[in-house]
Amino acid sequence: GAGDISGVSRLTSPAIDIPSGQGALRLTFDHYLATEIGFDGGNLKISVNAGGFELVPASAFVFNDYNITLSTQQQGSTNPLRGQAGFSGTDGGEVHGSWGQSQVDLSMVGVSPGDTVQLRFDFGRDGCGGIDGWYVDDITLSTCRAGSGPASAAREE
Repeated sequence: GAGDISGVSRLTSPAIDIPSGQGALRLTFDHYLATEIGFDGGNLKISVNAGGFELVPASAFVFNDYNITLSTQQQGSTNPLRGQAGFSGTDGGEVHGSWGQSQVDLSMVGVSPGDTVQLRFDFGRDGCGGIDGWYVDDITLSTCRAGSGPASAAREE
C-alpha cells in the first residue's frame, strides 16, 4: 500500500586490493542488530575481481554467522532480501540488541592474494515499521605473512 517501506539499504566499500604474498585472509566487522525477527535483516555480499556481488555463505564465517533465513513471500514478507540467509532479531526477544563481532575466512569465498574485492552490507526491510535496524562498524580486512602477526590490508569506518 501507500505506506509500504519495503526496500534495501546498502553500504558498499571501495575496491580493496589484497596484497600478494600473504597468508590467511580474514574479514572482521562489529555490528549491532535490533530488527523485526525474520522480516527485517541484513547480510554480507562480496564481489571478487569486479565480478557480481554474491552472498557470503554461512560456511565462510569462522565466528558469529547468520542466525536466520529471512521470511519468504509465502510467509508474508515483502523484504527484497526475503528467503536469503541473514542477521535478524534482537537479544533474547528484547526490544534492543547489542554489539558483537563476526569473522569471515575470505578464502572460503574464493579470495586469493593479489585479488581485488568489494564488500556490500545489505539491509532489507518489509512493508511495515521495525525496531532500530542494523549498524556496522570497524570493518577490517587482515592477512598474515608466514611467521608474522596480522597486517591490516584495509580498514573502513
